[in-house]
Amino acid sequence: MKNKNQIKKILAELYELDPELKKQEKKLTQTIAKLMENKPNLKIDSDFIEKLKKNLQAEAESSQTNSLNLLKEALLSKWLFVPAGVAVLFLALVLSFDLWNQNSSPGLNEYVQNDSEGKIVKLESGAFGNLTLNRPDRAEESPGVSGGGQLNKQVPSGEVEGRGAGGSASADSSQPRIVPNRINYKFVYTGESLGELEPKLPVYKKISSRALKESFPDITQSFNPGLIDLNKFENLKPNHFNLIENNEKGYFLNFNFSNGSISLNKNWATWPNPKLDCQSPECYESYRLEPKDVPENEKIISLANEFLNSYKIDTSSYGEPGIRDHWREAFALSEDKENFRVPDEITVVYPLTIQGQTVREISGQPSGLQANVDIRNQKISGLNNLFEPRFQSSEYNTVKSSDKIISRAEEGGLRKPYQHEDPTETVTIKLGTPEKSLVKVWNYNQGKSTELFAPAYVFPVRNISKQTYYSPENIVVPLVENLIQDNGPAIGIPEVR
Repeated sequence: MKNKNQIKKILAELYELDPELKKQEKKLTQTIAKLMENKPNLKIDSDFIEKLKKNLQAEAESSQTNSLNLLKEALLSKWLFVPAGVAVLFLALVLSFDLWNQNSSPGLNEYVQNDSEGKIVKLESGAFGNLTLNRPDRAEESPGVSGGGQLNKQVPSGEVEGRGAGGSASADSSQPRIVPNRINYKFVYTGESLGELEPKLPVYKKISSRALKESFPDITQSFNPGLIDLNKFENLKPNHFNLIENNEKGYFLNFNFSNGSISLNKNWATWPNPKLDCQSPECYESYRLEPKDVPENEKIISLANEFLNSYKIDTSSYGEPGIRDHWREAFALSEDKENFRVPDEITVVYPLTIQGQTVREISGQPSGLQANVDIRNQKISGLNNLFEPRFQSSEYNTVKSSDKIISRAEEGGLRKPYQHEDPTETVTIKLGTPEKSLVKVWNYNQGKSTELFAPAYVFPVRNISKQTYYSPENIVVPLVENLIQDNGPAIGIPEVR
């Protein structure tokens, strides 16, 4: 029973490295069982494992084929059964000889590329299956606040006959009526001619880091809460782990083992909050920030850089940091600047780069490591999207027609707004020549979601015919044939600020 559970644990770790290995489960199980039959009296400790890894790496670089043959023979005849993590190291090398060199095995690794932007494991074309952005449970989207419906317009009463409850007019029909200003947006491409795309381009899939899990001790061996017998459970694994810093202005850290990420937020109990003592609206208003309280962007970025350097956070996989300061645009448009609310925190974004390409959200905004700066305390208050940059890549067919790409851009791309059947006005938005980038999307398939980074064109919004509350600065159009298809209602709608 113990060996069976151990085999399951080793298989789980192997499948995490490469899900395609599930297709070879029968052979894998036999190989693991054979390994476990051999138990010479060899002491396995951390020093031995470290030396072994270095020797294996040196042998692999000098003579990969010979070293794999020797390792296969040694593992099957001499070396003992070891803990799961070490067994995976041994077994992976055996399998690289037995399985990964078989041309008939689909989805197996072609090569591993390392650079300053992380590790990339290349798979065969189409290895991630059919790509689609559809959510199976997504209902038809309503036009509630999309397409400019959040704005109001004053019109003579006679122009709104038939609207409202039963279309009835007010007692004084001569008075003007306030109705929603139903704006439609018309996108027009005004940029240069698009060149031809490569027939295939890589799509990248984020791989959960094993380093985070391996650094976490197996608490099931020593932890005994007393309220329940943990030994009764099989194949226990950590999912989330939290730590709290109890110093003044301390932090709350969350380790997410499922996606290999770390996030950081305020430990609210240790941060000053003078508003807690307020008993009146006047008191709350006295603590409201004003635009003059916000430092220049250079100062905010400097605070973020100092934090990352102090905590030894590697930023080699990220581009130059930028500020998400949409509040300044909203302030400029606001007609009531005296009562405008300035955010208490400003976000600094370090855009993730993969193979020299910037990763963006479907809105076109840079996507990556985010550091939140508390303006009042001049201190980092949050950190998100911190993970080890490890990816799989697989090539997919690209869109063959530039007209199709432009047509999708003129529909609004991945965030096409709702179009009213009876708009009160139409606003023209001109789009410039796009930049090739990567867009972070979620591929929904059979109830599971996968984080992907797909090639896309990012069209900049050049100018708008009339000042409105339409806020996106870019239109994003994916370049993979499957993803550019019209997947029904808009995935996103214009943001309201």
